[in-house]
Parts: sequence; structure tokens; C-alpha cells
Amino acid sequence: MKKLIAVLAISVALVFSVRMLFTDDLGNSQIKNQISYMPKASSIKVLALGHTNSLSSLYWISAIVGLGDSYLTGVKYKWFNQVANLVTTLDPQWKIVYEFTGGVADTNDVTVDSVMIRGIHNYPKDWRISTYYAMYVVNERKDYAMASKVMKPFENRKDIPEHITRMSKSFATFTMPKETATIITLEDYYNPQNRGFKRAIARRLLKLLDYPSEDADLNRLMLLLERVPKGQTSPDAIFKILMGNQGF
Repeated sequence: MKKLIAVLAISVALVFSVRMLFTDDLGNSQIKNQISYMPKASSIKVLALGHTNSLSSLYWISAIVGLGDSYLTGVKYKWFNQVANLVTTLDPQWKIVYEFTGGVADTNDVTVDSVMIRGIHNYPKDWRISTYYAMYVVNERKDYAMASKVMKPFENRKDIPEHITRMSKSFATFTMPKETATIITLEDYYNPQNRGFKRAIARRLLKLLDYPSEDADLNRLMLLLERVPKGQTSPDAIFKILMGNQGF
């Protein structure tokens, strides 16, 4: 009898969720963009009777379908972040949700922060989740301090791509005074070990000097750096040259 009650309860929860997420107010079968409300995870857990993974899967499918539909129709699916937050609250170990959310997040939304911080908490050694979040806070609100803090544990890791460790170090430079950051970046530029990354380092230098990262400016800056007289190649000397050649 108890098993029958459990099956009935989960069935009701599933039907309720399907109607809410996959039908509009007239009962038409389509992804519903104007959901009247998003149920709390605590309420879903009560309805699920231990089957939270099944319900979280249903919500996640709805979010993916809704997001895909928005790409086809051009109508933004505004509930994705809320669904991702609900799903990761129900199932905090669902790693792909954190990675996917970090990859598609394109609005400055505190809900995204909640999802990604939860992901970092559950997967503190996973550099991908931290990188997604660091790039999100930089792109959406120029929060280099947070990006640097998130990526700090991975700066000296040898088992992750080199460009990721370099990116994490570059975030830190944007939290420093301009002169200090510029000198450190110039040291990176002239370091023989960074020969293959000169263009990326020069682009960072443009940002530090408040120039747009356009190819024409980048090429002029690199040309100037390569023409610096041999006797003036110290970062301090080059910084003074750059300050006196703001037009390159």
C-alpha cells in the first residue's frame, strides 16, 4: 500500500511538472515561457518522495528544450537560470548542469552566481566549472577580483591546459595598480618561455592601457614593443616609453 501511495504521489508530481513546463495556459503543447511561478526545491522534494533525480531530470529537459526553442524562434527563454538553480538544488552533484549553465549564461543574474558557486563548492578541484564562472563574472560585470579569487587554486596546476593557467594569472593583474600590472605584463611579454603567447599578452596590455583590443592597435603596439632599443628593455623603461607613446 505504501508503495502504491508513493507511485501515485510521484505520478501527480510528474504530471504537474509536465503541465507547468510543457504547456501554455490554453493547454497547447509547447514550451511555456511565461511560467507563473517556479516552485521551491523544498516543495518539489516533498512531492518527489525520494525521487528528486527523476524530477530534476524533467526540469532540466524542459530547460534545454526551451533554450533550443529560443534559438529557433528568437524569443528569449527567460527561465533557464531559474530552472538550473532548481535542478542543482535538487541534485547538487549533477556536474553537466554547472558546465552548461556557465557556458550559456549571458545575463548579469544573481541566480547564475548561485548555480555556479554551488558547482564550485561541490567540485572544488574541477577547473572547468571555475573557469566558466570566472569568465562569466568578467564578461558580465568586469569583476576581475572575483575571477582571480575563483581561479587562484589553479594557477600552478600542471594537469590543466597552459592557456587556462595563464588566463587565471591575467585576471589578477587587472586587480593591481596600472603601473604594477603593466610592468608584470611586460615581463611576461619579453619572457622567452612566452614566445607563443605574445599576441595574447599584448592584448592584455592594451586593456590595461585602456585601449580597445582591435587588431590595428594590437599590431601597432607589438611593433612598438619589438622596436624598443636594447638598452631600454627593462619593464620600467618600457612602461615610460608606452606612457609617452599613447598613440603608438
